[in-house]
Amino acid sequence: NLQEFLDSAEDKFSRMGPLGSDIDAVKRQIAQLASFKQEVDPHMVKVEALNRSLMRQAQELTERTSSEQAAAIKAPLTEVNSRWSALLRGMVERQQQLERALLRLGQLQHALQELLTWIENTSATLDTLKPVAGDPQILEVELAKLKVLVNDIAAHQASVDTLNDAGAQIVQQGTDEAGETAEKLATLNRKWRELQQKARDRQTELEDALREAQSFNAEIGDLLSWLSEVDSVITASKPVGGLPETASEQLERFMEVYNEIEANRPKVEAVLQQGQEYLKKQDRPNPTSQLHHNLKNLKSRWDNVTARASDKKIKLEIALKEATEFHDALQAFVDWLTSAEKTLTSAKPVSRVMETLLTQIEEHKSFQKEVATHRETMLHLDKKGTHLKYFSQKQDVILIKNLLVSVQHRWERVVSKAAERTRALDHGFKEAKEYSDMWNNLMNWLNDTEQQLDKLNAEATVNDPEKIKQ
Repeated sequence: NLQEFLDSAEDKFSRMGPLGSDIDAVKRQIAQLASFKQEVDPHMVKVEALNRSLMRQAQELTERTSSEQAAAIKAPLTEVNSRWSALLRGMVERQQQLERALLRLGQLQHALQELLTWIENTSATLDTLKPVAGDPQILEVELAKLKVLVNDIAAHQASVDTLNDAGAQIVQQGTDEAGETAEKLATLNRKWRELQQKARDRQTELEDALREAQSFNAEIGDLLSWLSEVDSVITASKPVGGLPETASEQLERFMEVYNEIEANRPKVEAVLQQGQEYLKKQDRPNPTSQLHHNLKNLKSRWDNVTARASDKKIKLEIALKEATEFHDALQAFVDWLTSAEKTLTSAKPVSRVMETLLTQIEEHKSFQKEVATHRETMLHLDKKGTHLKYFSQKQDVILIKNLLVSVQHRWERVVSKAAERTRALDHGFKEAKEYSDMWNNLMNWLNDTEQQLDKLNAEATVNDPEKIKQ
């Protein structure tokens, strides 16, 4: 807890006591302050990280809350910042007081060496602050660490100036240690300038890396938002079209979404690839990092959306295929019904002439076979239409139902009229056969009678009284 540590640190600092009056006491106090600073700096990094985070969220905070609420939220951190600033000022002032005490005690060389050692240690610490590609959270922490170092460097400017002034006096006096002092001052100033430049360079590197990482993660965020919108469109449960027109329209509308997904595929894959490159550049990859989490989330959402999109595309294509096949088959059957109705309507009355009647019977037998073959078609249409009714949208279901009822009614009329025609032909055949049999019997009798009369006429020409009597 920062506040608890701050309470402890303030108490510990207040008990450091007055400056020592001898060299050993001052050196012990310098070591004591350095040890205390090592305890404080890691917590100062946390404070800087919190401040950077709050600055980043300030705009969002202002938009979502009132100014009073925003101030109330910021208040605890504002208090912490004020107390930390006071503690740091006290530490800097004590550092400068200790350095001046060394100088008063004639310990310029020791003070120079202490500052050179601090510069080397600070430079080594700067070397550990490396840009971590693609991860804003880690970069925020690195920048917070850098801010602590930059503040520390700025605080030591007074020490550098003081030592330069004191050293310049010794050099001007031309004492025995003037040459060594001049050399150490030159080294101090060179290393001081190098340290300041290194801090500026590291600041630029980390801020550039942070901007790039924030831009990259913002791009991931935009893609995740877009995928959420697309996913809601895909998963919206709506019955498919049962008519070719509605099924085709649904597929066309969905293909706009599907094509948008495919158009964004290179972008998503490029972002995922770039993310992997960032992870490879990290010295110690962290599976719980924000970058790792965002990339994993993006990959998972992308795979889910593309899989669902492919499934829905196939579903809509099948729906269009089934609707088209059903309505093509239905139209073909309607065309046949129309032809069959015309055939039955235009059929000539049943003849009683046997030869003509037999031709009519053969023609009707052929028609009946055609009707029989279409019975299976009617059953298949009814089955397919029933299937479509279960899965199609309501307005299409009503139309499909009406179409099936109409076709079923016409089919039953064709079957009924065909059966009536069969009965009429059978009855006609029976009457024609009876007539034919009677006519044949009559003709046979007439032929026999005619032959007998011819024979009698022939015999009548013979002058035989007996035959004539017969």
